[in-house]
Amino acid sequence: MLNKKISWITGLLVFAAFFVFLQLTCEYHFYYIEQDQMFRYSTIYVQSKIGSPGGLSLLISYFLLQFFSLKFAGAALVALLLTLITYFTALLMQRMGAKKEFLIISLFPSVFLLFAHFNIYYHLQGTVAYLLMAVTFYVYVLFTNFRKRIVFGAITIPVLFVIGGSVFSLYTAGIILWEILSKNRKWYVSVVFIFIAAVVAFVSINIGIISSYRFALLPDFYFNPLLAPPPHLLMAWIAFLLTLLMTKGFSFYKKPLSSRKNLIVISLQIALLFGVTYKIYQKNFDAQTDRYKRLNYYFYTSQWDKINELNRHEKTTNYLHLNLLNSALAEKGVLADQLFQFNQNGPYSLVVEGNVPVLLSDVYFTMGDIASSQRYALEAYTSSEDMVNPRMLQRLVQTALIYGTYPVAEKYISLMEQTLMYKKWAKEHRKFLCNDKLVEQDSLLGPKRKGLITEPVLYDTKGITSDLEGIAVANPSDKTAIEYLGLIHLLSKDIESFGGLIKKYYRTDVLPGLPKSFEEALAILMVYDPQNYGNYRVSDQTQLKFADFNKTYNQKQNSNDLSTLMYNLYGKTYWYYYIFK
Repeated sequence: MLNKKISWITGLLVFAAFFVFLQLTCEYHFYYIEQDQMFRYSTIYVQSKIGSPGGLSLLISYFLLQFFSLKFAGAALVALLLTLITYFTALLMQRMGAKKEFLIISLFPSVFLLFAHFNIYYHLQGTVAYLLMAVTFYVYVLFTNFRKRIVFGAITIPVLFVIGGSVFSLYTAGIILWEILSKNRKWYVSVVFIFIAAVVAFVSINIGIISSYRFALLPDFYFNPLLAPPPHLLMAWIAFLLTLLMTKGFSFYKKPLSSRKNLIVISLQIALLFGVTYKIYQKNFDAQTDRYKRLNYYFYTSQWDKINELNRHEKTTNYLHLNLLNSALAEKGVLADQLFQFNQNGPYSLVVEGNVPVLLSDVYFTMGDIASSQRYALEAYTSSEDMVNPRMLQRLVQTALIYGTYPVAEKYISLMEQTLMYKKWAKEHRKFLCNDKLVEQDSLLGPKRKGLITEPVLYDTKGITSDLEGIAVANPSDKTAIEYLGLIHLLSKDIESFGGLIKKYYRTDVLPGLPKSFEEALAILMVYDPQNYGNYRVSDQTQLKFADFNKTYNQKQNSNDLSTLMYNLYGKTYWYYYIFK
């Protein structure tokens, strides 16, 4: 009874350690990768997954992934999988005769697997398949009859390929090693397992269900096929085999250890475990990537203030971060008033270029450029590994409703109604189908529809500035488009084009008043081009502050720390950006 209690307590401590570590380091990673799949409760969906190599492990992993959108769920589920892998590895060690003081070694395969989860291109399926392998291996060693064990191994090698994927090769190597280490006089019979595994790999490649031996036999099967997996993923497999070897090595030492030696053995294992963990963590944790995932989650969940606060305390020049920050400012309706309170880095701070379709779909949707948002949402949806992205599916529903293409919206809504986490959202949006009045009355969809410029198109043909101007004119009550347009000119330091915008729209419905950054830019135009802008007026406060800026600049322009001095006084103005950035 005491031993059982100790086992339970140890298991809970291992789970707690995994959980706390994962929650602290991967919380936003789990939210992020949840978007890589969409588990659907439909027979067709289940059949499509279960029929592929490793189908059962894939289906289980997708089922679990749907819960990663919930706080603590991602860390808890992965911690549970790793704890179970550790548990069955420890059972195998004990079956081989390992003493309890050496069982800390059973944690090493799980630690290597843990860090595989840091990578967005690693599939949870790999950890599920690993657990299936460990359980099957344990059942294998329970057979005391050699013949039965060989028959069980011969049957489970192809079965494990079908339900788990390439992990069958690790299983094959493991059970052969087990037979050798067990000093079975007929261990050579287990060589037949190599033949069975080779046939499984050969047949799977030749009938086209696996593309190469790399994916048939290695952990690459559980990683994005276009990329090479990190070394610690392969180490998770090697560590499993090394655990068996080390266990056999330790078993030769029959004498019970003294308390002092016991403490030394345990301390050395713990020190090695922490050393390996720290080393891999250093190499694989990327603070910038983690920050982007955090910002991405805040944006998706409309937590605009958290985005602002994070960027206020941690300055960044990363365009992806700045795009999310500035979109959050726009969503709050303070973009042109507060933009220069944060570090900016050119026009790409507003709209980045590159292969980031999810981000661009969000940014363009905020702008009101529905055609571009729809285009990037479709690109993100179809370019994902399994052609699933529930977030972009939601966006495709929204854009279809805005355009009034209701059959398209209905198709996407039907897909989302087959899910657990997005079913409610889908049902709430079904009411908009074929109901123009309801769409136009909606606080989100209505203004976006009002801002449509032309017939639906997939991509702009005249450039973003032309589209923004069209959106602003079509729906002058929404200032987002005109602010983005003006700020693109300001961040490009194209003061002349900005001046043209002021001449055309200032004191009209499109731009009845000037936000802070526009007024500061106009102050520059009034001084340097009085002939065209001398008749315009800005507030007395802005005039006085600009005069003070010029006075300080002229007095201190020969100072070695001029930029720092001006930043401390005027760093949150467009004038500072215009002169020093």
